[in-house]
Amino acid sequence: MIRTISIVLSTIMIIEAGIVYRMKYSAEQGYDQLAKLQNAINQETETISVLRAEWSRLNQPQRLQKLVQRHYDAIKLDQISVSQIGSIEEIPMRTTEKLTINKLIERSLDDTAK
Repeated sequence: MIRTISIVLSTIMIIEAGIVYRMKYSAEQGYDQLAKLQNAINQETETISVLRAEWSRLNQPQRLQKLVQRHYDAIKLDQISVSQIGSIEEIPMRTTEKLTINKLIERSLDDTAK
């Protein structure tokens, strides 16, 4: 009787050890995955920071003015005149009909045919 109880308890202990090991391994995998994601987030944050700095440098008014002056003949940019600015009344009202892709294609074809 005691031998049977010892065998059963030993088997239960081995099974529980396997379960604990599996839980530990699963937790370590989760931690590794979390660390990889954190590294990826840090890299993306750094990339965004670099891109913002580059965007800021590229959009400096002095730099843009020099580019416009250098390439004026090719791009022929002029200042905006008052006649180019419209009013709110000139904006068409939104239609209430639902546009499908087929209707948009038909309108596009009609506009190119005209």
